[in-house]
Amino acid sequence: MAKKRKTKNKGKNWRAPKNAKAYFDPHYDDDFKAAHPILYWLTVVAIIVMVMVGPTLYIILCSAIQPTVALFEGVFWFMGFLSSFGISIGLCNLFMIIHKQYLGHYVTLWSFAIGIVGSVIGLFFLWLI
Repeated sequence: MAKKRKTKNKGKNWRAPKNAKAYFDPHYDDDFKAAHPILYWLTVVAIIVMVMVGPTLYIILCSAIQPTVALFEGVFWFMGFLSSFGISIGLCNLFMIIHKQYLGHYVTLWSFAIGIVGSVIGLFFLWLI
């Protein structure tokens, strides 16, 4: 029989940790910032870029599908724009593993699901119009 690999965090990353509220405290990263000042600011810049990638790509796709926007079409632009932030939140949640501030698999999966579904629905209706 083959030996089973032992994983130390098996099944524990699905839900948010008990101290997840502390992640949103401005001083939570002070230890990481003091130990790695350059890496800290590089991760902050990377997170800002990741937050803006989804909405920017959505606007580019929308403008390729519908160059002019009427009021009715603006609703789908806005819906997809907001839902594309879900994709960005999922990416940032994965990236925050570096800071040891991962909020769990559920947050990541639901963020991606809501972001992808909302963006696809918005693009689909813009394509139909």
